Amino acid sequence: MKRLYYAILALAMFSLLPSKLNAQCNGCQISLPTLSVDTIYMDSIPIAGVNTVYEEAISFRFPHTTNSMSSFGVPSGISINSVQLNNITGLPAGMTYTFGQSPALYNQTLPTPRDGCFTICGTPSDTGTSAVFLNCTVNVQFIGAMPIAIPLQMKVACAHTSSSFTITACDSFVSPSGKVWTNSNTYMDTIPNSASCDSIITLNLTITNIDSSVTQNGLLLQASDNSVDSVQWHNCSPWNPIPAAQLQSFVPSSNGTYAVVLFKNGCSDTSECLTVTGIGINNPLANVVRIYPNPSNGQFRADLGSHYERIQITVTDISGKSIAKHNFTSTQQLEFMLHEKPGIYFVQIEADGFRTVSRVILK
Repeated sequence: MKRLYYAILALAMFSLLPSKLNAQCNGCQISLPTLSVDTIYMDSIPIAGVNTVYEEAISFRFPHTTNSMSSFGVPSGISINSVQLNNITGLPAGMTYTFGQSPALYNQTLPTPRDGCFTICGTPSDTGTSAVFLNCTVNVQFIGAMPIAIPLQMKVACAHTSSSFTITACDSFVSPSGKVWTNSNTYMDTIPNSASCDSIITLNLTITNIDSSVTQNGLLLQASDNSVDSVQWHNCSPWNPIPAAQLQSFVPSSNGTYAVVLFKNGCSDTSECLTVTGIGINNPLANVVRIYPNPSNGQFRADLGSHYERIQITVTDISGKSIAKHNFTSTQQLEFMLHEKPGIYFVQIEADGFRTVSRVILK
């Protein structure tokens, strides 16, 4: 029997190396479940995350006899004088270890347990499962030094992360991965995190879209989007804001090109430039029509300055919605009523093929 043990000893002498104490790992504290004194026990190694800093303490207990070491081919009933930790092999790339005491020799006698710990630390660079061995020398009574390699296992997995954001954007939003979203919704996006694993991002996205179209009805320009917060009409050439032109509807006072800038939820958009002509050019209504009283409680009079045969009045609100139409024949002066809520309204007068627009205020 002694020859067998000495043969095992000769084949495994490579494991009898000095303890490796590495200052990169901190010390450890022993933490064990309830165990019998004369037993062999080893904590499992927790999973590590690739490219993520790792440090874990592993606690163990060594026996006083060979009764719990049958898996190592040792007959039971023999006393163990001491256990010497030699090294740990097979750790993943980027990992190292530190034994909890130096020298790492455990020779307590019964009834004192032989408890200890070691620390594994570092930053693993690859995923996978590694076969790790704690290489020891067990000094068995009557037999002598026996090399023992206690098998462990260390798994390195991807350290996935997740996050959530609430974002408001104008027109569209380019996600971290490069996707373009143009509608409000909740989206999932994935990019590599600092560990080269998946960073899963939840985006609660609100897209603000503005309809920048403008309708033109003679001299009346009307911004189509009535959900905006505010508007500002501009001269296009040169580009200048028009004072007090901040309603959905706009009637220029001179020929030119005009556009509107619309604002909503901190976003803005600009319409195309529209050309308005015919103001003051062979138009007998230009700068002649007088509507009074203005402001009014609802009853208005209009003086066209001359006698016309066929006359139509169209009243619109500031959103461009037509709310009233009146037809008249062969007159210069006429009356009409507005039964609407107080506000600003536009009165478009067409008389014998000529057209003009005036703004009135209803009190």
